[in-house]
Amino acid sequence: MSKFTFFALLSFPAFFLGKCDPGETPCIDPARIDTLAMCTREYRPVCGCDGKTYPNPCVAERHGLRSFVEGPCDPCIDPAQRNMQPCPDLYKPVCGCNGLTYPNACTARNAGLVSWFDGPCEGCFDKDRVDPDRGCPENWKPVCGCNGKTYGNICEAEKAGILSWHEGECP
Repeated sequence: MSKFTFFALLSFPAFFLGKCDPGETPCIDPARIDTLAMCTREYRPVCGCDGKTYPNPCVAERHGLRSFVEGPCDPCIDPAQRNMQPCPDLYKPVCGCNGLTYPNACTARNAGLVSWFDGPCEGCFDKDRVDPDRGCPENWKPVCGCNGKTYGNICEAEKAGILSWHEGECP
């Protein structure tokens, strides 16, 4: 396979997965909205193109969505922010809020991530330890996370999935 063919094949999905222009088809089609549609109460979540989780495909269609994927939405990813902008051929790794390491901030942005920090994820962040519902004391005993972010206390750092830190604010 030639390099051109390989590049063309890689670029083809990007054409369809890229961010829509304002004149293109919106995520929700008002003509498809059907508030009277009868849907089952089956829980088979889908993530709509609007970034919201719907209990099943019928409910998503009832809300007029043009597209959705199986499974709940990831709060770390905003589908509306996904795009396929050209990125520099630069390895300056960033750790995405989803616990994956991306080659650089541009590739993280193209993936639709809402946040990331400089450096690879290994040894600093564990997605499985993120617990947004964890209650933490409101006392100010700042710690500097390995991601360079200041947290109000150790509990706040642990709640964010940070694996290592030192006492005091980050510089």
